[in-house]
Amino acid sequence: MSSVSLDTNVLLALWNAEVTASRLAAALDRLARSGRLLVCGAVYAELYGMRPDLDALLRTYGVVADPEMSLMAWQRAGQAHAAYSVRRRAAGVECCVAS
Repeated sequence: MSSVSLDTNVLLALWNAEVTASRLAAALDRLARSGRLLVCGAVYAELYGMRPDLDALLRTYGVVADPEMSLMAWQRAGQAHAAYSVRRRAAGVECCVAS
């Protein structure tokens, strides 16, 4: 079973009913059928500080808080972020990356 770790912006889009919320919800449903949906401790803490009802949202979408993700998971997250930054720059969008 594979796992997918979600970033803060995905859950915020759902919470705030942004334009992309319905597409995100459908994508999460598909992903949940093939594996586990996770948030790391840092994402959980960030969201909990904004919304104390976080656990209810996580249950709604079948997301589990995983405060002890492996180093490999953090490395993959870093690689995914790097690829995301490249795509944003290619699209002409400035990234907030320290230099």
